[in-house]
Amino acid sequence: MLLPRRFQALFALIFLVLVTLILLRAPASRRLDQSGLVLPKLPDSIPLPKNPFRPLSHKPPVEQANSTAGETHWYTDWKWRNPFSSAVTLDEDRAVLPPQPLRPYIYTFYDSTIKKDEATEKAEHELLLTWRRAWWAQGFKPIILGRPEAMNNQLYGELQRLQVKPELEEELARMLAWGHMGTGILADWLAYPMAHPDDSILSFLRRGEFPELVAFEGLKGSLLCGEKAAVNQAIMDALKHPDIQIAKLLTEVLPDALKLEAKPDSIALYDPLLIAQMYTHITNTLQSAGPDFHLALLPELINSHLHATWQSSFPAGIHIHQPLPKDPTTALHAPLIDLARTLTQCPRTPIPSSCPPNNPKCPPCVASRPLPLTLFPSYHNDSDAFTLATVPHPYTLTSLLHRTPGTLTMRLLRRATARNPWLAATTTHLLGHGPSAAVRTLLFKDLVASTTAAHHALWLTPEPFSAPSSGALINPASPQARADLAWRLGFTLPDTHRDDGRRDPPVPGAAMSTTNQHQHQQQRPPAPQPLAPQPGADEVRAEREVLARAAQVVVVGGVAEEEEEEGPGGGNGMGMMMMGRREVEAARRVSRAAEAWHMADAEAWRFVRAWNARGRVERAVWEEEERRFVGGEERARGWGSWLGLG
Repeated sequence: MLLPRRFQALFALIFLVLVTLILLRAPASRRLDQSGLVLPKLPDSIPLPKNPFRPLSHKPPVEQANSTAGETHWYTDWKWRNPFSSAVTLDEDRAVLPPQPLRPYIYTFYDSTIKKDEATEKAEHELLLTWRRAWWAQGFKPIILGRPEAMNNQLYGELQRLQVKPELEEELARMLAWGHMGTGILADWLAYPMAHPDDSILSFLRRGEFPELVAFEGLKGSLLCGEKAAVNQAIMDALKHPDIQIAKLLTEVLPDALKLEAKPDSIALYDPLLIAQMYTHITNTLQSAGPDFHLALLPELINSHLHATWQSSFPAGIHIHQPLPKDPTTALHAPLIDLARTLTQCPRTPIPSSCPPNNPKCPPCVASRPLPLTLFPSYHNDSDAFTLATVPHPYTLTSLLHRTPGTLTMRLLRRATARNPWLAATTTHLLGHGPSAAVRTLLFKDLVASTTAAHHALWLTPEPFSAPSSGALINPASPQARADLAWRLGFTLPDTHRDDGRRDPPVPGAAMSTTNQHQHQQQRPPAPQPLAPQPGADEVRAEREVLARAAQVVVVGGVAEEEEEEGPGGGNGMGMMMMGRREVEAARRVSRAAEAWHMADAEAWRFVRAWNARGRVERAVWEEEERRFVGGEERARGWGSWLGLG
């Protein structure tokens, strides 16, 4: 049956149009070449409209810059006082840390253009390194300036056109370099913080708020603080002073611009003239060997004074935190005891019984009466004591308690272990036995990260390094750990020596030889009284094997090479009886179960590990920025490493 005539005409028209389009349509590439236009492309996927009935879900926070170190991850946020970080980060492996307090800039001026002999230059670089380390430990960001910064100041040309005394020219160059950098503190590189971290002057400087240009009496302009505008205005006033050509000191041309404060008791200025006036016995001893001997001994003398000042800040001694003392955890806390004995040891010094310039009546360090070392099964909040503690991973602690590394099972975790034993024992003295794990976790985070806690305690993790900046300090005697501790405490630790049974007089006298003085300083304090009967050597060796095997499980990538090389007889015994790959993978599943079963203990471990790692990353970033300038640690060790040749 034929279609109606109007439908036949319609279909014929449609067919004609289609044939015309097909025959006359050019290829896409040819059309683009002719028109020069790019045809829009449809997206590969079209987003679906949101389902209004679907439950809401949060997105994990974006990873912040400089928030990782090896396997350690953290997130900085004001919500850090949440009992469990995963509630904020939505990530089981990332800890929430409080925002870091801003470090105020403290500047010093060192003119490296002056030619000096190699020995003098090396000694001055050691002093600059000591200066940076001391101020960094007190919460500042030390920066060493020089002539280039002074020349970048717009007022440097006016200084060059004037004929001033060399002493004043150097002082004005210091000010010009400081004015170029901006608000902060200007200190001489022979001025050191020599007081308790809670000192009022150090707290004032640490706030970084200086409405006026402030100087301190008795320091001869060696410590100034102020804002950039006030500094540059003071420089302009000094350059216009009528006595600028005859003056020798900065205070002579800036009588009105500086606000003088009382002499601080917390700043030690090792000015040669000041030492000659106040400490004739030190000056005579140093000058008797010549000026080169004086400069070479000064870094060691200052370091000993910094160490002695730290010891006097904690008259109650050192508290060593040892929870669960009746359980087999001797090998876990042995590094802490060794570190505590090193900290309470009399520092090596070229002038025994000497005191810093700001405290001429300090009590001398006597080897026969060291600071007390005390073991505590629970944390004691004592502001007169310094606390050392190690926070083990739940798998590490469980393996020690049950001596089952590599064979620990989930059934054993649930049926034979109490939940969160380490945190419960740590906070029992402060909270008792009633509060929940969440309350204990909040208290523990305050103990670690509060404003004053950083200067009163040192919380470490026993697991070894998976990377140089992983945040663990398994062996405080290793060079890497000792260097990190030096920046955190502000002084280098004395070398450890084994006791040889000999005893010298308690206070070095004039008749004591130099050899006897050094032997006296190297005597180590005795170990603290144990809280429980001590295990034998075989049991301690077995505990070290457990620690070594547990470290392979907890730290992805196994034990670091530097730890493996120590072998059974060195360090903490890492490198003994290593586990196979399949055994480690199976044990890591149990380690995850241990973290879930001991959530509060795992949170404490992650928090401390991330806290230490962030501090290392902060210092690493700062050292990388200052690596090219004078005063860096590589520069002090040798010019080859500074130039990238070593």
